[in-house]
Amino acid sequence: MSTRATIHFYDLGCEKPESIIFRHTDGYPKETGVDLYKFFQRLSKLNDPRFHDASMLAARYVVYLAEQFATDYKEKNGKWTETPKKDRLDFLSVRVLPMDTCDTAFRYIVRCGGTGGFPTVECIDTTDGKRVPIPLPKPITKNPKYRALEDEEVASARAAHEARVHRKD
Repeated sequence: MSTRATIHFYDLGCEKPESIIFRHTDGYPKETGVDLYKFFQRLSKLNDPRFHDASMLAARYVVYLAEQFATDYKEKNGKWTETPKKDRLDFLSVRVLPMDTCDTAFRYIVRCGGTGGFPTVECIDTTDGKRVPIPLPKPITKNPKYRALEDEEVASARAAHEARVHRKD
């Protein structure tokens, strides 16, 4: 059975998500959590990554996932092969939802920064409501434009994330 997850994108200071993205497979923090930071790394190479805009970030995340999921998997002689489909629109496993669904294992909260800094990500296990640590890649970016942000804001976000994960509720 697949490990489903939802990713909620919030604008700075908002209590309701701008967008909710459903991911049908690999919802564990070591997959989806790390994928989110790889997605941020890729966006940091753009002139205008829009880290402050939750709805744009969610739209770009759907495209990012569609690229990953537009593949065919076939077994031959006991080995699985992955072949990209001819049309990138021929994908499954990702959807935009109007509200949260009840059959997910993990919920990710992506809070967009107000000053162009990297978003923060929090993972919650939906079975018990507890926060789950995400193995964050280091460094997040090598782009000189965002390198200074990494030193200050990402380190701060990483520390805040760790504090939330280790906090006793």
